[in-house]
Amino acid sequence: MYEIDTGQLALQIPQAGLKPYKGDIHGVNWSPNGKFIVAWGPFGVRVNTSPDHEDVHLLSDLQPGDDVLEFTDFGAVATNCSVNNRGNRIASCGYSDTVVVRSLPEGSKLYTFRQGDDDQPPGSTGGVCWSDDGRRLAYHVDKTVLVREMDDDS
Repeated sequence: MYEIDTGQLALQIPQAGLKPYKGDIHGVNWSPNGKFIVAWGPFGVRVNTSPDHEDVHLLSDLQPGDDVLEFTDFGAVATNCSVNNRGNRIASCGYSDTVVVRSLPEGSKLYTFRQGDDDQPPGSTGGVCWSDDGRRLAYHVDKTVLVREMDDDS
């Protein structure tokens, strides 16, 4: 990560001596609230504190770049990931054709949407994203976009 104004390196994850990623990184995203940097790939999903985390009063014992949460779901490989605007929920999908919503920073599973369950058609999942208010989650299953209502997460 680089500072826009100066072009200087602000943070490298993992930092020297810390646990490396297991495989290539397929995507990276900054949480809208500025607290987290999220990376995903064949290793699953890893959430780290951002360089500015002290400015947004995250957890005082963590340093920039520290691991906050790491997880894999059925099939391990994550193909997309998104954090809601409040920074307290993370949605991921992968080769398992499953979308999982977890709490942040705890990591507890809140919702799991699997291929063939209830109203979810069969097919590959992808493209998870949140509405601005964080009350809806959209993702695609092959040629169908699904929008899920989420319980109030305040």
